[in-house]
Amino acid sequence: MSHPVAAALAWAGAAIAFWRIGLRADADPPSRSEGECLPFVSIIVPARNEERALPTLLASFKNIDYPGFEIIVVDDHSSDRTAELARAAGARVLTAAPLPDGWNGKNWACHQAVPEAKGELLLFTDADTVHDPDGLRRAVNVLRARRADLLSALPYHRCEPRWERLMGPLHGLVLVASAHRTPKPRRLFAIGQFLLFDRTFYERCGGHVAVAAQYPDDLALANLCLRSGGRFSTWAGRPFFEVEMYPTFANFIDGWRRNVHGGLRQSRVSSPIETTLAFMAMAAGGHPTEIACLLPSVLVLALVLVRQRAWGRFSAWGPLLVPVSLAAYTVATALALYDMASGGTIRWKGRRLVGWADADRGKN
Repeated sequence: MSHPVAAALAWAGAAIAFWRIGLRADADPPSRSEGECLPFVSIIVPARNEERALPTLLASFKNIDYPGFEIIVVDDHSSDRTAELARAAGARVLTAAPLPDGWNGKNWACHQAVPEAKGELLLFTDADTVHDPDGLRRAVNVLRARRADLLSALPYHRCEPRWERLMGPLHGLVLVASAHRTPKPRRLFAIGQFLLFDRTFYERCGGHVAVAAQYPDDLALANLCLRSGGRFSTWAGRPFFEVEMYPTFANFIDGWRRNVHGGLRQSRVSSPIETTLAFMAMAAGGHPTEIACLLPSVLVLALVLVRQRAWGRFSAWGPLLVPVSLAAYTVATALALYDMASGGTIRWKGRRLVGWADADRGKN
């Protein structure tokens, strides 16, 4: 590729990165009056063999500064002490019915909790999260201020493994690939670890029943929200919760493999194109000795260096060692493309993911 073309593509990628990532995080809307009644929230946690993570999550709920909420843990046929630990922590525990044909396990578990829930709002969250004391109050405030029917939110990554602290640029690429500030069907960004629904809208649009066989559930529900005439929003400000997703590098690649595949399948062609342009900007357009290519790379990596502090405990070495993130992204994308081409079966927590190869048809 000639230097002028590479430079033009790198600058285009830099412009997209600055637009999508932004120089500043979202600002919290003004707090509502102290005397205003806040809606009751049902926090629903689908859990399958989560005895390691669940106690930390449930302990964080004890510190939540919110007047009215309940915790429902759906034990999805765990073979460990998930249900026992949930009951010991004071959560209400439901045992999931056998998984029927045409459903993914997480969707089925969440669906069963809704008839038992009392809340005006439904918060679907994962067992590997830890919620800030003011997170729920702030999330409800954002949902109402934006008049949203469904709110998702970016987490704060705790990054316990040292290698994960180099992955800040990878999270920047994810934001570039999404239209999280102006979501449209098949052009959006959602995090399945935090989905706050207005219950009336959830029931009207069909909820998990309408996406029973679709994966990933977060993008499927966000698309459902928009297709049903609702308002979907993603919070990219101070996080409501923290997460430690991948204890090993193999888990990291496997998780990103699934996420990239799901994102590619549910996104329009422009998303991978924009991601590739940002990739080129970070890589100096393939010509790191040319100033016209190097400058957009420096600007994008400086942006990531500043903004990654809000995304997690990422190291300043991440942008400096950007080939590490780019290599991880390349491997995950290559594996995802292989899965898409081969129609291979993907398993998660001992189950085949229904809809992995056929979710676009909405059937098994």
